[in-house]
Amino acid sequence: ADASIAVVSVSYPDSTDPILRRRIMIQNVDAISQGLIGPGSTLVIGGHHLTVSAINEESCGVACLTMDRDYTGTSVSGMKVYSGLVPRHYSFSITGLIPGTPYFVRVAAVNEQSIGPFAFAGYPFHPVSSTPLD
Repeated sequence: ADASIAVVSVSYPDSTDPILRRRIMIQNVDAISQGLIGPGSTLVIGGHHLTVSAINEESCGVACLTMDRDYTGTSVSGMKVYSGLVPRHYSFSITGLIPGTPYFVRVAAVNEQSIGPFAFAGYPFHPVSSTPLD
């Protein structure tokens, strides 16, 4: 499942204007209205961890984020935005497993450019309980 919460539509990492270098426009306004993104939110964009300083600063737009520092990533639109603080965005629970039955689980990273190789297959895992161990 894709854990991204928004997509960059415009960014200005190469601008000579220091204000524009800190601004990122996103396509998903719902992420802001639903509270997923707000001032103080830590986001991961193209591997860069940034904190949102303001939204719609100087009337730049409802989907305009001003970051705590220059965004030095790519200016290509379509970069996915991930939450930097909510671990549940990077986890997945498998339900319905039967104790004592061996299972193999394959995991691969996915980003806007490709799908990575599957992680080491490992050895069969025999669940001992059907209750999550959070």
